[in-house]
Amino acid sequence: MFDDNDDLQGTGRVIASACKADQYGWDYLALGNTLWGYYFVDEALLDNRAGSIESAHAYAYPRVVAEQPDSQPQLYDNYSGDFAL
Repeated sequence: MFDDNDDLQGTGRVIASACKADQYGWDYLALGNTLWGYYFVDEALLDNRAGSIESAHAYAYPRVVAEQPDSQPQLYDNYSGDFAL
C-alpha cells in the first residue's frame, strides 16, 4: 500500500495498515481481533481514546511493537490536518 507507484496514495488520503509489507499482522484469539485491530480500532477509536486516525495510530503503534517488535504499523498521511472520525 505504501509503494510510491500505488494508485491508493493521493492527496487527501490516509492509509493505515497493521504492518510493513514484509511483516505479519498477528491474530490474537484472546483479544478477539488482530493485535493492531485491537489497539487501533477497539481501544483507540471505539473506546474513544483517539479522535482521529493519526492519534489512533500513535496510540496503537507502541503497544503493537511492544508485543510484536517485528510487526510495525504503518500510516500514510496525505490529509491536511487530523482525519477526525
